[in-house]
Amino acid sequence: MNIARNIAKNTVVLLISQIVTYVLAFLYTIYLARYLGVEGFGTLSFALAFTGLFSVIGDLGLSTLTTREVSRNKSLVGKYLINVTTIKIMLTILMFLLIVVLLNVLGYPDQIIYFTCVISVSYILANFSSLFTAFFQAFVKMEYQALSQILLSVSLLSGVIFSINQNYGIMAFAFVYLIAYLIQFLFLFFTFLFKFKISKSNVDLTFWKDLLIKALPLSLALIFSTISFRVDAVLLSYLANNSAVGLYSAAYKLMEALIFIPTIFATVVLPVFASFYVSSKDSLKIAYGKSFKYLSIIGFPIAMGVMMLANEIILFIYNSEFTQSEIVLKIVIWAIPFIFLSYLLKIFLISTDKQNLLFKIVLMTMTLNVILNLIVIPIYSFIGASVVTVITEFLTFLLCFYFISVNVYKIPIKNYMLKPLFASAIMALFISIVKIDLFLTIFSSILIYFLTLVLIKTFSEDDLILVKQVFKL
Repeated sequence: MNIARNIAKNTVVLLISQIVTYVLAFLYTIYLARYLGVEGFGTLSFALAFTGLFSVIGDLGLSTLTTREVSRNKSLVGKYLINVTTIKIMLTILMFLLIVVLLNVLGYPDQIIYFTCVISVSYILANFSSLFTAFFQAFVKMEYQALSQILLSVSLLSGVIFSINQNYGIMAFAFVYLIAYLIQFLFLFFTFLFKFKISKSNVDLTFWKDLLIKALPLSLALIFSTISFRVDAVLLSYLANNSAVGLYSAAYKLMEALIFIPTIFATVVLPVFASFYVSSKDSLKIAYGKSFKYLSIIGFPIAMGVMMLANEIILFIYNSEFTQSEIVLKIVIWAIPFIFLSYLLKIFLISTDKQNLLFKIVLMTMTLNVILNLIVIPIYSFIGASVVTVITEFLTFLLCFYFISVNVYKIPIKNYMLKPLFASAIMALFISIVKIDLFLTIFSSILIYFLTLVLIKTFSEDDLILVKQVFKL
């Protein structure tokens, strides 16, 4: 229960920071969308998506590998710091050159090229920040990562508001991102130097070889995951237009904002799963089962609720220019429960040294995603891209679950998913009947959902004990 309490504590720390972060992100996204309009917001979304496609090249899974290995052996901090940093410097140079070359080869206008290049420097800074957060995660010091995320969002919001008040053009917002990510990097860098006593270590080319061999399947999985997650906006820009990107991204970013929940959970459980894998297989199975249950309980009602309230949500957040984003939101939100569970399953595979399996799964789903998008976007534009997103995430979940069940451990999936689905259906019925204020509807729906879960006896005695432990934090 101490381990469970520790997981809960760090989850709460990151959850609070992410709530603050996403409230701020929610605000600057609204300001940006309304100020830039569909076309300008589409340009920004393209730059972020295009750079995001290549950002994984600058990391190649090394940050995740660092968390896993250092959580098992804390004395490796110095060795990983000097060697991973050196590798990342070379990788980020390659990443930047690829972005510049491809933008020119694909014939994008000069303004979009300059804008995207500045955004890419922001991603380079974020890449080095991720190494410092990897060490904090390995030592289960999530509060510093949490503070850095809040600092980043405050910087972005401040920069966006200032630029809008000064009536700056779209290029100014690229520099807002650059400055904000620089502030986050400096905070993490100096905090790391202050908090860690680093043993002296040298660049070790033999260690590089071992590191890159371990990271290869993980890095390929991350590359393919990133392509699968970002390629839709890029293909929409190329095969349709930036207006289509703007309408699609307006809804997609709302869905994407919710991914902070499994991201937090995955961040917390990775070092725990990795440690359990070498110390207690039984504890690993229990932690995996509980995590699957809780993410199911959270994911399905979000999808159902947002689908039912999509029109109200779009009109509240954006304006009438984005009304076509409603149908996109109704579709893509159903990727959420599968993304939630897939995050857990991917972390489980990484923690149990099954990254080779993960690589194969992500390669299959990425290939399907690109092929389907190439087929449907010219015909159905952003609607087709929305459907492809859901299909891809569902297939990713299905394959990850199958391979874990066959090769590691099988959990009774019906026991964990049927009750949340039933309670979500009851909640949807309530939303369809009751016509009240949006926020009152959301609050009432949450109460109805959890009341239904209690009535159908979803929570065990262990769950209640864990809740009590959390409130003792």
